[in-house]
Amino acid sequence: VMEDRLLETVAAPPFIVLLLSVQTMLR
Repeated sequence: VMEDRLLETVAAPPFIVLLLSVQTMLR
């Protein structure tokens, strides 16, 4: 379970950056 949480915390920032980049591209 702890490993899953680690993966989530590590994968969260890039995912947010992806969302922001997509929003800027759509705009």
